[in-house]
Amino acid sequence: MAIGFSQFHDSWVFENKLVASRSLRLGDADVDVQLSPSVRLTDFRHGDDYTNEHFDRRDLTKPPGPLDTRLLATQIDDDYTEYYVGDYLDIGVAELADVDWGRFNALLGARFDSIDAESRQPLEKLLLPSSAHFCPDGSCVVTHAEDQLRGASWTASLSYRIGGFYPYATFSRQATVVAGQGADLGTSNLASDGAFDTSKLREFGVKASLLDDALYFALARYEQQRTDAAVQMTTTNQASRTKGTEFEMRWAAHERLLLTLAYTDIEVVNLNTLEAGGRFSFVGADDIPGIPPETFYVARSLFRSATGDLEVRAGATWSVRAPSGTASCSSCGHAGSRLRALVAGAGPSCLTPL
Repeated sequence: MAIGFSQFHDSWVFENKLVASRSLRLGDADVDVQLSPSVRLTDFRHGDDYTNEHFDRRDLTKPPGPLDTRLLATQIDDDYTEYYVGDYLDIGVAELADVDWGRFNALLGARFDSIDAESRQPLEKLLLPSSAHFCPDGSCVVTHAEDQLRGASWTASLSYRIGGFYPYATFSRQATVVAGQGADLGTSNLASDGAFDTSKLREFGVKASLLDDALYFALARYEQQRTDAAVQMTTTNQASRTKGTEFEMRWAAHERLLLTLAYTDIEVVNLNTLEAGGRFSFVGADDIPGIPPETFYVARSLFRSATGDLEVRAGATWSVRAPSGTASCSSCGHAGSRLRALVAGAGPSCLTPL
């Protein structure tokens, strides 16, 4: 049972793959190559009831009453909002090559997948009408869908060594099955080509190892567009675009002192919200101050207009800075003890000169 809803997953996966590898010398280049065919069979059964919600918890300060017992869809195995049964077979082949020309390195990979998928939704398990199906006779329910999904994935990462500096660039494209929480495929998504999509990544950066490897830092600027599903929900199944900058530094300034610094700046934009012009979400008593909660218990959902920064995904941190340090000393407190003290922040209670 999920918080607020009753649901179940009953899924299993069988997977096997063969990896053939070889190392060879081509001119001035050292090449490591891998070739891997694979097969994966996924079988799923998933039921979810989000029509009859039960967000309110029982008041444990009061004795039991008749309202404490709730009849869940998972208890009677009926009246589900969605119920999917099916399987999909993924036959794929992948290749990975690591090419090293001294200062220059290239990591190149590719994969192709062919997937036969089928999903069914038995009417006898559904509650009609419901939050997902508004028709009382089942005429609006997509009871069966099947499709053959094909897609290619690839990655290319290039780097060059200049002294202790390693500038690099990475470009990737990933094609994946868009499945639910229980590895399930919805019949509507499968029928509308929404069960298979791609994600993209571009990243540029530089890494460095200096001062006889005592100082290490990495700086990266990236942009990725990840597609999870064609439908939009507040917490899952989102298509998002992420842009960000990351910096990391570790400096062993002394055999007893290690300094670190981390910085992250990120922005995650919900593309579904931008495209639809709004977002469906649930609200609670804390979201609408000044209004008695019982006045909107019956209607707990809103469709909010995509104005301002609403399309920025909730929960994504924009900026994080984390300087810290670790020192060890043998004369803090009793003899022979070692102290780890945080240099940044509250500071150590005892730190001897180094």
